[in-house]
Amino acid sequence: EELSFMGFKEVFSRIPHFLKLKRRVVNAALEEKPDCIVFIDSNGFSGRGARALKNEYKNLHEPSPPMFQYVAPSIWAWKRPRHRSRRFASLFDSMLLLYPFEEPHWKELGAENTIYVGSPLLDHSELLNIRKDSVTREKIRTRIRRKYGVGQTEKLVALLPGSRTQEVSRHLGLFFEVLRQTSVSRALLPYASPVRSMIENYCARDKSVDVTLVPGGGANMVEAVTVCLLVFLSTEPASAATHSSFSIHPF
Repeated sequence: EELSFMGFKEVFSRIPHFLKLKRRVVNAALEEKPDCIVFIDSNGFSGRGARALKNEYKNLHEPSPPMFQYVAPSIWAWKRPRHRSRRFASLFDSMLLLYPFEEPHWKELGAENTIYVGSPLLDHSELLNIRKDSVTREKIRTRIRRKYGVGQTEKLVALLPGSRTQEVSRHLGLFFEVLRQTSVSRALLPYASPVRSMIENYCARDKSVDVTLVPGGGANMVEAVTVCLLVFLSTEPASAATHSSFSIHPF
């Protein structure tokens, strides 16, 4: 959550905070002397943190523990300078990828230190059953719709506005506006704890859309809906894997 900021103004104003946080991470690694270091997501912070640690170990004339990056930059989704991508990959002993189709993109750049390990969402055993078994898919669909009082033929949308406060503040209103202009009558809105109060307060103020809040969400929910509205890029492959009809990215 300390890294969950978007936009130039928001990030720029918090540069001192990021520098202090990087120093904390470096100091903790030097004190704890871990066998390995795993950075998760937040590529901008991870790259700077890994570089700072390598410099510290070099100055101390000590070997650096193996460093790994889980969740690589989405070079398949937008244009990123090739030299920047290669330089980022070179900071780590291995980059652990969410999706198998990412590996060829990195290999093309000359990054040989990538390993596909998978996404927790797609590795969910129940979700794998859904992908393989149409009978199971239908049972899950029926169960979820019955749980929330939605008819089996009724149009239902899942709203996935992100897990960061700035993502939610920028996109939830747009999601509601989209629904007001469509024939979709019901929506499910799963949410994570960092944005709980924001989402609950917004839905309490705006009663124009029939939205059911689902704390914590659930991987199987995507299978029960007609449409997904989502903002976070890494959600798209997961929603596609569960056969949801289509998705919209309101960037």
